[in-house]
This record gives sequence, C-alpha cells and structure tokens, in this order.
Amino acid sequence: MAEVVHVAFYPDRPRGSFLAAVKEAKSGIDTGLLIKPVKAVPETPARVIAVGETPHWICDHVFVPPGNRNALREALEWALDLKDDTLTVTVLHQLREVFGPEVEELTDGDTV
Repeated sequence: MAEVVHVAFYPDRPRGSFLAAVKEAKSGIDTGLLIKPVKAVPETPARVIAVGETPHWICDHVFVPPGNRNALREALEWALDLKDDTLTVTVLHQLREVFGPEVEELTDGDTV
C-alpha cells in the first residue's frame, strides 16, 4: 500500500475547484506517495503551502499565487521533499529578517 503524506495548506485545506487543481498538480508528479491535504496551523510540523497569503507564524513555507498551476505543482514537489523550491521561505530566513544576518542555524553536533 502507498504511503499517505499529510500536506499542509494555508489559509485552509483545498476544497472544490482548488482541490481539483491540487489533484491535477499531484498527477503530474512522479511519485508513489498519496497526499492528504490538511489545514496548516501554528503547530504544523510539516512544510506549508501558502496559497494567496502567507502564514502569520514562523514556519517553512512556499507562497503560491492563486491560479498558478505550475507553482502549485512545484510547491507540492517541495512539500513532499522531492525537489527544492527557490521561492521557499525558511524559518532561518524569517529569523534573520527580525534579528539580523548574524543568526545561524545549529545542526546536530553544533554547540552554542
């Protein structure tokens, strides 16, 4: 059975014609993964696809203009960790905007 992956959307989970666009975008991606669109909330541990507006909390997200099907497909590939997206806004980027460029990301094994 194929693995089901939750894909977080902001400001709400896809419905109606937008859900159809998500299904169409997914059909153009070569993966055996199944997706389950969910509404992104501040506690969402996953990458967020922000459609038409950006989340009001700090999170890794990619902005998709409404109606841009190519951007939606690329955002899905990014959310599924199949491909990088150059338009991604990371937590690190957002923290640097607030606290300055000296903010650095610590990885496993790094110490403060």
